[in-house]
Amino acid sequence: MSAAGTPYDSSGLLRPPAEAAGLSAVRALSDGSMRQYSSVEFARGWHGVEHFIRTLRVVGHVRPSSTDGSGYAVLDVLDREGDIVADYDIPTSAAFRYVRRKLRLTVVGGDAAESDCAGCPHPPRPAGMCEAPADDETSTCGCEETT
Repeated sequence: MSAAGTPYDSSGLLRPPAEAAGLSAVRALSDGSMRQYSSVEFARGWHGVEHFIRTLRVVGHVRPSSTDGSGYAVLDVLDREGDIVADYDIPTSAAFRYVRRKLRLTVVGGDAAESDCAGCPHPPRPAGMCEAPADDETSTCGCEETT
């Protein structure tokens, strides 16, 4: 197994840092607000985080982080204290749905979580999430993420 922080290949994607113990996600919504998701701590620490990132890498669900905002969401790598030590881009809504389902992420904060989906055509649920089909890309609250 290769060392923490080293590249997987020539794509620029790095292995998580040695202090990695968990993951979380954040997503910018189309109205300029953001949505923060719960964090997950891996029992195997770095090895669990690295295995999950490696799996995402194989299916194209993660790429090196960028500052251009082209990703659908950001996957934050956390240390045992919950501090962000690295991040990766999640490129598409389908990739994010996979990550969210596998890690069982829930909304914990952000502008949209507090808005009760104002203006959304779907009935609200707790934490500002809406009832909508998983492929609904047109809602104003981002409720395409309900699966």
